[in-house]
Amino acid sequence: MELLQDIMAALAPVGLNLIGTTPRSDYEALVPAQYHIAQRFPEAETVVVIGNGGREFWRHFREYAAARPGYLQQHDHPLDDYTVEVISARLSPLLDATRAQYRVIYPFQFFSGLTVSFMHLAQAARLSVPSILGVQIHPRYGP
Repeated sequence: MELLQDIMAALAPVGLNLIGTTPRSDYEALVPAQYHIAQRFPEAETVVVIGNGGREFWRHFREYAAARPGYLQQHDHPLDDYTVEVISARLSPLLDATRAQYRVIYPFQFFSGLTVSFMHLAQAARLSVPSILGVQIHPRYGP
């Protein structure tokens, strides 16, 4: 539980404020076999789900881009690239220090042989619930 608190503390200052965990098996119970993480990473036991709610993440992104003239024009996907930069800078050193084995997977990157349902990950991590329209809803931040 201490590691989860450390992850939350590392990511909150940049607006990544929705963080939860789920046993891999709880996620896999919600999805068809083709979305199972165990197919590609059988040693994975726990999934940490990271997201954002509210305006803080967007504010940090705008400030980051504004401090780097041309950033938006130099990147085909500036928000995605920023997300990778922030996660790498803040999360990787923390996890490396624990010597835990981990893999970071983003919804905007494709990994050969692995398709993950991020909506179901959020649900399994208790960050959202499905609405009658099929969209995941957070109790405070909405869709």
